[in-house]
Amino acid sequence: MSFKFSKNDFDNYVNQGIKKKDLILDSIKGESAIGLDSQYKSTGRLSESNEGLVLTINEPQQYQLQSQIREAFGRSNTINTRGIADHQDFSELIHGGQMNHFITTIFVDIKGSTSLSLKYPDDLEFIYKFKNAVIKSCIEVIHAFDGCVHRIMGDAVLGFFGSSEIDRPQSILDCLNAAAMLTVVLEHTIKPWLQEQKSDFNVLDFGFRVGCNFGNDDEVLWGNYGFGQIGEISPTGLPVDLAAKLQSLASKNQIMMGQGLLEFFNFPNDFCKIKTVIRNGETIEKEFIYPNYKKADGTDLNYIMRSLKTHKYILGLPLPLDLKQMISVNVNADEKVIPNNNFKLKAEVTSPNGNIENYYSNSRVIRKDSKIKAILSGENIRLLQRYKVIFYKKNHSGFNDEEILKTYLQEEIDDNDIDVGQAQSISTFFKVGEFQRDCNFKGLHYIKCEVKDTSGSVIFRDYIYVPIE
Repeated sequence: MSFKFSKNDFDNYVNQGIKKKDLILDSIKGESAIGLDSQYKSTGRLSESNEGLVLTINEPQQYQLQSQIREAFGRSNTINTRGIADHQDFSELIHGGQMNHFITTIFVDIKGSTSLSLKYPDDLEFIYKFKNAVIKSCIEVIHAFDGCVHRIMGDAVLGFFGSSEIDRPQSILDCLNAAAMLTVVLEHTIKPWLQEQKSDFNVLDFGFRVGCNFGNDDEVLWGNYGFGQIGEISPTGLPVDLAAKLQSLASKNQIMMGQGLLEFFNFPNDFCKIKTVIRNGETIEKEFIYPNYKKADGTDLNYIMRSLKTHKYILGLPLPLDLKQMISVNVNADEKVIPNNNFKLKAEVTSPNGNIENYYSNSRVIRKDSKIKAILSGENIRLLQRYKVIFYKKNHSGFNDEEILKTYLQEEIDDNDIDVGQAQSISTFFKVGEFQRDCNFKGLHYIKCEVKDTSGSVIFRDYIYVPIE
């Protein structure tokens, strides 16, 4: 597991300028544009005969953040290079027609950019470069999970997940992982960089507000708004509209999820919380989007919303443990990951047809009737050292439980004493313990692994999150 998008990498996003040598011309129809780059770079224009070409910006290190995220999550080596509103399934709608198709929506708003403008009114170039670098980061995070950036609106970014090749539950997982990774990039890279550049600015005033929601085929209609090329292929539907509303109801550095997502994914109650507001000194819970909407029959919509427990969610991402430890501060002490270079937790999944694959925690939705195996390995362990290895399996109740799940919510514990004998190698990783269970229930569940020393102190803790279709 690796993720090393540093302050220096973000600085490249801030200060990287576009030069003519970085401009590439591509044909809209996929035809060759060889020999025409030099024409554009020398004159700044194309002849009328070449008007069917589009301009592509190729910034050095443009895909560094995306590449690192894809590697960490075990995704393919290909890079997502889609342009704005370039969704592969709907491009033909520019000629007319409509299509019903599910989509998962993410709406990201940058909170605190106005404070920057107020504090540094004479440094507009810095503000532009910084905001642009943040927008670039949002784009690359969305692209890393095979999402499509649909629109950039000042300080906000609208993106979509899901396609004919990416099914409904995976589109939801991709959206949530993207939202969580925005928090990782913010805390690990963006805020520290900003603090170094503007030490008199309170970085606690800067962050993201995110809204996420899912709409199924019968709830979302795609079509072209406008006149052909002078238009935009966009979705129509309440779940999409409410993603923006969810974002507006999120507090700074908060991810708000809507009912469509919560129910379809059977999202666990343990990983979210009800929004609260203070009114006249009293704490009031807000379970539904507010102000409430009225349905056609005059009754209240009562559309459920919940705030993601982002730091708890990040515990199960396939990231370095020291990074997760640094970011996930708002979790209970007995939940926090504990790094230890002597131990490493990984997993593999056996599909219903018997195929065995390595599994990156929380990276993809697992098919029902698969088997998940957590494997703990050890390295450089002292000979004759004794440890206790404990695996915990926890199924979570969510917003759309299967009836049978209710009888399997008790945490399951499997513990074993490990005696590292002289026959074991101490210089290379070897298997210390493993834990296999069936994947039967829709939702997000987990396997937790702890290692205790002879005094009973926990010296290692990590998680495998198991989302099931």
